[in-house]
Amino acid sequence: MRIRHHLHAAMLAATVVSGALAGEPPVVIHETADPFGGLFGLWGMDVYVQQSAAARFTPDADYDLHGIGIWFMNNSGTVHPSVTISLQTDGSNEQSLSVPSGVILEQWEYNISALGWDPMLDEVVTSLAPRLDAGEHYWIVAESSAPPAVDAVWNFASEGRDYTAGRDPSVGAPWSGGSGAALAFVVTGTPAVGCDADLDGSGDVGFGDILEIIAHWGFCPGCPQDLNGNNQVDFADVLVVIGAWGACP
Repeated sequence: MRIRHHLHAAMLAATVVSGALAGEPPVVIHETADPFGGLFGLWGMDVYVQQSAAARFTPDADYDLHGIGIWFMNNSGTVHPSVTISLQTDGSNEQSLSVPSGVILEQWEYNISALGWDPMLDEVVTSLAPRLDAGEHYWIVAESSAPPAVDAVWNFASEGRDYTAGRDPSVGAPWSGGSGAALAFVVTGTPAVGCDADLDGSGDVGFGDILEIIAHWGFCPGCPQDLNGNNQVDFADVLVVIGAWGACP
């Protein structure tokens, strides 16, 4: 597994590479420490033609994905290499160890913003909002066709351990990995509503469910129409229905 070390911290910065979604404000599903201030300085896994990298996370509740942020630094000081980031389900290798399955829930491609070994947090925002189920493992996978020396480096967090994996795609090598230094990233989402908003039992979320809310308007602790749990059936619950509009997943 090819890694890079750097011993001097840098100022953090962030860039957004996709537009934000409307609706409920996102919450953090999983977040590591940032890359700064660790015992080994700045270091990480190269993401290039001969190495892909992946990090696993496990939601503690049901969420709809909002976005993913990854801390990258760059082996080049002049070129912004392209990376492909995917959200994948969990699988297993020949040793029955947890690894990315290859089943992609959503994927993004962009040029990292960092130049040189000064890490930056690159963020992508979902357009598909895949459902993330409580207790299930998911993987963030970083791949690139960049050559050595002009490639992205996925930073390790300054502290903490996590489940990570790597592979050499150029020879079709399988994933291998396990518990070790945590790759630095953050995943955000919105608490899943799903078919809780199907109040009339029609199999989809629509105008009939708004009528259900209107019929129970006001103080109503424990009512299924109180979708946001504030003991009131009101306009906030109408917004939840609108946010879940359409066929039930």
